[in-house]
Amino acid sequence: MELSQKSGSDISRSALVRLDGQLLYAGPEICHFFKLQWADWDGMTLPQVLLKNLLLLPQTVKLKLGSVSLTLHGEHVLVTNLDAAHSTLRLSPREQRVAFLFASGLTYKQISKQLALSPATVRTYLRNAYIRLGVSNKTQLNKFLVSGTSN
Repeated sequence: MELSQKSGSDISRSALVRLDGQLLYAGPEICHFFKLQWADWDGMTLPQVLLKNLLLLPQTVKLKLGSVSLTLHGEHVLVTNLDAAHSTLRLSPREQRVAFLFASGLTYKQISKQLALSPATVRTYLRNAYIRLGVSNKTQLNKFLVSGTSN
């Protein structure tokens, strides 16, 4: 399939990469996903974890926050976020980051230190995430972030 024939949502959650890892195009959803997955991502090259997998195409790479597929597309690699429809897109980037860190076991204080936020701001982001995702405890939050459902 031609890249130009993909739907808008597919383009938004995809990146086209040279075989050396240099990004030629990256849609907003996959950029957002990469930034959540790797806070220090430079936005110019494929993250190192994915770069190592370019020799093993095609494949799906399972990451902490979701999965991406890597497929050869002509002389380039098409990277697609398979979890872009995930409901955490309802959250702001900060709310997502706080929710993932909290669900992974960090305390308010640790999160506030890591993200340079006050503990009260962390609690506010977390409260907003709970409301928007329809969860009421840390176990449900973790389950939602892993599977996309709190049930």
